[in-house]
Amino acid sequence: MKKWLFLPVLTLCSLPVHGAIEEKYQFDQPPYSVEIDTARHIAVLQVGDESIALFDLKERRTLATVAVAKAGDTVRQTLLNPVDSTTVAILRRNTLGVLNLESLQVSTTDIVLPFEFSNYISWVAPNFNTLLAVADEGIFRGPDVGFVRRHAIVSLNSGKIELIKELQYGRIVSDGRSALLAFQGRQPKIDILNQRTLEKEAEVAVTGDYSVSHVLGEPWLLIGLGPKGELSIIDLAKRTETFKTKLDNIRLLRGSALDDSRGLLYLLAEPEDSESAELIVWEIASRSIARKLKLSFRADELAGFSPLVRSLDVDSSESLAVISRPDSKSITLLELPIGFDLNFAHSVDGQNVRSVFHVANPSEVKTATFGFTFHDSNGLVLQPAPVTPSEGLTLEPLGSRVVSTAGTGPDIRVGSVRISSNVDLAATLIYDLPRFGEVGVGESTALRKFIVPVERSETKNANSGLAVANYSAASNKVILELRSPSGSVVLSKEITLPPNGQSAKFLNEIFPEAQTNEFVGSITASATFPIGAVALRLRGNSLTTLPVKEVR
Repeated sequence: MKKWLFLPVLTLCSLPVHGAIEEKYQFDQPPYSVEIDTARHIAVLQVGDESIALFDLKERRTLATVAVAKAGDTVRQTLLNPVDSTTVAILRRNTLGVLNLESLQVSTTDIVLPFEFSNYISWVAPNFNTLLAVADEGIFRGPDVGFVRRHAIVSLNSGKIELIKELQYGRIVSDGRSALLAFQGRQPKIDILNQRTLEKEAEVAVTGDYSVSHVLGEPWLLIGLGPKGELSIIDLAKRTETFKTKLDNIRLLRGSALDDSRGLLYLLAEPEDSESAELIVWEIASRSIARKLKLSFRADELAGFSPLVRSLDVDSSESLAVISRPDSKSITLLELPIGFDLNFAHSVDGQNVRSVFHVANPSEVKTATFGFTFHDSNGLVLQPAPVTPSEGLTLEPLGSRVVSTAGTGPDIRVGSVRISSNVDLAATLIYDLPRFGEVGVGESTALRKFIVPVERSETKNANSGLAVANYSAASNKVILELRSPSGSVVLSKEITLPPNGQSAKFLNEIFPEAQTNEFVGSITASATFPIGAVALRLRGNSLTTLPVKEVR
């Protein structure tokens, strides 16, 4: 049996634990914060201390860079209007300005704040044409009062300061409806304020230190986050804290973003056991982590966990996250895992050869709905699907099932298969092969560069094969290099994988020009986009997988 019938490859766009598809884009100045205009799919970035850059997420290019600072002044914070996303509020040392994103014009008349230095601004719902501005300096009012800051209600419509008040709160945010939520550092409560008078109307007892918070529209919840992974949920309708946890293995949270439409919270974290940043996907409904994605860059490249710095934002309709990395003067675009995919290459069906899938649901609370998509080597969807039904299958919590192709038909249908689900399933593919018996394979990791040991011997009747797969929607250039035991390059070859395509060949088929009758060495690969790979050693009727290791 000379065909490659049993090589597994994992998708590029959905990795439960290890990695994620990243794109990096450089800027002349460090991008300190990012907010996304989801209507136009534009990232609004504060770059340096003086400018705002607009980055088109569809075309992957900078549309414009606008200077918004005044002479002798710097930008403290920028804030995109969440309702009228054509305007950005600009906070300088003691003035407020507005940038119109359509005309790229900055307001000629600034609003002068009654502070020597400003700390931050936040929107006041529901019209979001009013801002709350807060002074940077604290004023000590005695041991019973402590430090207070001056807070001002500012109307952008009239350009006037409507109210100035001294309050003890370090941070105040809108509840998204009709009130303001005020935080007093480590005080075990949140005060609810009138939006216009800043008078206290009620309070909610809490147990967390909320450095950052997000408001979920339906149901009406406040999600509070602490710097080391503390997470609490407050039911704003009942004004009660209903949930609290501490996420494991977090040294410091570096950023967060809420996907209100899907009920997902994205957390940019610095893990305790790694220097690499990690993106955690937390599902609000189940109160649990849905996925962790290991990122390629160090966490100390990020701006840090602060309510003033938005180092992460998401465009859920494009399944895309944007991460600002000021230390490297760059942003990273990250494909978000909406749903979960497990992928295997070379699913086989026909001539009494079957592909048998053993699938399990590890969730204790969630029913899994999943389906199969089969592609041929050119990336085309196989019709009809080798399993029936191929969609709408379900698994109860902690349930499992076996799904198999029929194995009938005069021809062998060879291709790849993707299992898509709303739950991070566990799955193994077992090939039922008349000549080899049963061969089981699992998922593998997508890598940009990797190395794999290989061997070919005519005297031993041994050969090695390599499968590489591209599950992206674009063509992918891959450079394969055959190396001697000392690591020197024997021969190099470039291949192009079509969208959703793959290549699976034995050593002598990949490098027919090389003398590999008796060869021991390795193959290294580098690709434009991450690829999945599996290596196989075949000797007689025995089959062994070979390790694939990332090259760093």
